Amino acid sequence: MDGLNAELFISTAEPRQLAEADPAPLICFSHLRWDFVTQRPQHLMRRFAAERVVFYWEEAIPCDHPIPYLEYHPFPADKMIALRPRVPHWWGAAAREKALAELLAMLIATSVRTTPVLWFYTPMMFGIARQVKAQTIVYDAWTNCRPFASPTPCCSNAKPN
Repeated sequence: MDGLNAELFISTAEPRQLAEADPAPLICFSHLRWDFVTQRPQHLMRRFAAERVVFYWEEAIPCDHPIPYLEYHPFPADKMIALRPRVPHWWGAAAREKALAELLAMLIATSVRTTPVLWFYTPMMFGIARQVKAQTIVYDAWTNCRPFASPTPCCSNAKPN
């Protein structure tokens, strides 16, 4: 990752060291792509990234590859990284959710040193983070699926424990 500190995913112009007093890393779950349009998630996460490690977990992308994997998309100007999970397009909902939970567990085991803050912009991702021990959980959904005539079953049943 040219120009990036691979461990912290921030610009190496001035390498940052983790101190014990550093704020908890933040994992933001959003249905919006980081680089598609600038909205509330991008404004807030850029501010948080100035003081802590921020991972922006996007909605999964179906693919032809036979095993799931996680794409890392660094955004040095924003001092953060977007994560784009890829899962086989022929998998059903249960297999997809299990794979996403495993990818999240792998991210935490390899890249998150302390208990993270989980920030949700969509209830659709509660299931994959259900087993994650979090310092704080924030549900910042600016949309509510209840008013829709027929919300998806996942949306209507997705509530944090």
